[in-house]
Amino acid sequence: MEPSARSRGGFRLYTEDDVERLLLIKRMKPLDFSLEETRDLLEVLDGLENPATPAADRAALAQRLDMFEDAAAARCRALREQLDVAEEFAGRLRAQHDRHRAIAADG
Repeated sequence: MEPSARSRGGFRLYTEDDVERLLLIKRMKPLDFSLEETRDLLEVLDGLENPATPAADRAALAQRLDMFEDAAAARCRALREQLDVAEEFAGRLRAQHDRHRAIAADG
């Protein structure tokens, strides 16, 4: 991402909007959005933020944004299901470990 400006010393300077954009990108990563999907979402958001975007285009952009929201919600559900399976597995391992510890203590 290109910085909004540079300091006299050549340091990159970012605005609050730039930081929000970077955080959005960072939040998409754990949900396995591709680079292409990330670019697409940023284009959608840029189009919606641009007051010069025609109303018909805005409606299409809002519909695409809805699709991203649905996709993010579906990916969150899938991650929750994975977490449930992982926690159940970890619980079974703990139970096995406790059982073997008890047997060793009795033996």
